[in-house]
Order: sequence, then C-alpha cells, then structure tokens
Amino acid sequence: MDTLKNTPVLPETVRAVCFDLDGTLFDSENFYFEIYHDWLRDKYGKEITKDDFAYYETVLDDMLVAHLLESGQIIDDEGKDAVAVRADIQNESLRRFDELIKSESAQKGAALIHSFHDRVGIPLVLATCSEPPHVDPFLDEYDLREVFSEVLTGDMVTHKKPDPEVYLMALEHLGLGPDEVIVVEDSARGIAAARAADMTVLRQTAYLVSPEPAPEAIEMPDLASALELIEEHVA
Repeated sequence: MDTLKNTPVLPETVRAVCFDLDGTLFDSENFYFEIYHDWLRDKYGKEITKDDFAYYETVLDDMLVAHLLESGQIIDDEGKDAVAVRADIQNESLRRFDELIKSESAQKGAALIHSFHDRVGIPLVLATCSEPPHVDPFLDEYDLREVFSEVLTGDMVTHKKPDPEVYLMALEHLGLGPDEVIVVEDSARGIAAARAADMTVLRQTAYLVSPEPAPEAIEMPDLASALELIEEHVA
C-alpha cells in the first residue's frame, strides 16, 4: 500500500467541496435501520441489530435480506427472493420518506449547507449514489438546487461507490484537480471512492449506525465541524 497516498492531507486551498447525501447531510442511516428493523420484525418475526444492518447493508453492499433468506433466519410465505423482499422494504421507505425529509437532522443539514454556501462562495457538488426519488424531495423541500452547482445521482453512473466514478465525474464537471477539492462523506464505501479519486475526505460521524474505522479520512464529530475546518482553507 502507498502510505503517503493514503494519508489524508487537507489541500492548501480548497476551491470546491463535494458532499455525499445519505448519512452526511441528514440522518438517513438510522431512518433506514428503523424501516428494516420494523419490517423484518413485523413480517418475519426477525429482530436485527444496528451492527447487523451496518455490516450487511453498508460493508457488504445491500446483502442483509439475502443473508437472512439464505441462512433460513427468515422465510417468505410467498416464496419471494431477496430482490423482491428488498423491493417491498424500499417501497415502505418511500412511503415514509416524508418523515426523513422533514426531520430535525434534514432541517439542520440544509440550513448548514445554505449558510456555508453564502459564506464561502465556491462551487458545491452533491455526489450521491442515491437515485433521484431519494434525492429530489430533499433538494426541493429546502431550495438546495440553487446551492449545488452540480447534482450527481446514482442513475448517472455505471459503477457506484466504492468505485470512484461519481467523484471523477465531479472533478470533470468542476474542471479542478483532486488536490483542490474536499469531499465530505460518512461511509467506508464513500470514503474509498473519494480516496480512489485521490481526493481528501472529511468524515462526519454524527449519524453512523455502527462506526467502523476509516484511517484514510479525517474524522469530524459532525457536519458543522467539517464545514468550519473547510472554511479555514477556502481561498
């Protein structure tokens, strides 16, 4: 491993910032945990822990339902496979999505981004693997389209995080080098994607369901702290 490459160093001058969405700008991780927990308990009698959710959904990339079915911990009476069961849960999350969009964490995150944008006057990019139905309501509820110079979503890339495609796309749109842009992320997958694009990452840890070490990122206790640090390095 190239030790120097994987040691996070803040750019001398920050000319743009890329933000992840889920778990970074608002507390979606605990929201989705509650959706999965309640659905699996009520329909299948299966209780899951936050560690279960974090490992199988985040580390192993959406494999919780498949694991539970394959291990016999849940059995679907209709014979649905993992894809179909996950689709049911995703539909439930969309039905309840308004709860997340109007949550205290979403209101706080939007206010912080608006204020930061007004103060620093540099391009801000939203770079998320979430699909538009999970992105647009947040942008529209808090008038954030005018804040982000680019909004890059999961339907715009071939390979999702931890592949660096979305961050390489952001750099291309910005016309900047990786040493001029900071990324704010929360998950290990997102951090890996940004680091693969040679970008410095600040990890906001306030909403992590089950924190795992991320030595390739500079850890910050919350979004406000990350923004304060970035502002110190804006030209």
